[in-house]
Amino acid sequence: MVFIPSGYQPRCALAYSFFPLLTVLGRSGAFDKKAVRTSKIGIRETIENITELRDVFARATKKNPAFALAAKLRDAYPVIYSANERLDVVNTRWRGQIQENSKQVAFGNYLPEMNHNEINGWQFPKNATKKFKVLLMRDQDDHKRVSLRFDALADIIKKSVGDVITVRGEGATLLSRMFTLIYLGDWVSWHLGVLNGVDPTPVPVIQTLKARLAGR
Repeated sequence: MVFIPSGYQPRCALAYSFFPLLTVLGRSGAFDKKAVRTSKIGIRETIENITELRDVFARATKKNPAFALAAKLRDAYPVIYSANERLDVVNTRWRGQIQENSKQVAFGNYLPEMNHNEINGWQFPKNATKKFKVLLMRDQDDHKRVSLRFDALADIIKKSVGDVITVRGEGATLLSRMFTLIYLGDWVSWHLGVLNGVDPTPVPVIQTLKARLAGR
């Protein structure tokens, strides 16, 4: 049985909810031996890399990539694009963290799907599209055709939007790259909340919604 410490908001308990489940699945035989070994290596690398990034991301200085990115996103509309494999959940996490911690709107979609329709919408209204800043969430294991799509997408929309920024995770294992990218997004959202002059922790609008739904 796995016990998750109480008192955490769901977005603050990701490590407690993910890594015990991964370990239980590995021990129960859900993965083959190679996958179990890979997950153990990934967990160790994730811990090492996040430990190294912790003090860097916490500083409110332009040398900190998390703070620098937050400063770029202030007074902008972030739009996050990733492939629909591997980093789709990280994409969703970034949007949720910006929305809850920064109290700022954020949008996103996945490749190749957005290339079929959404890419055409970056033309109008011309005065508005410059307020959007696009984050391309890329990984070294993206399919080569998806990588080509990312390159083409950046070239096509860069004249329409305020900026096109590429973000990547760190590490040899996918697990480390996913979680260091999540960690970067968490700190970006925290710094962005501070820059917006809000407390990142409470979510009063959600509490208001819950009260309304409960009839209070």
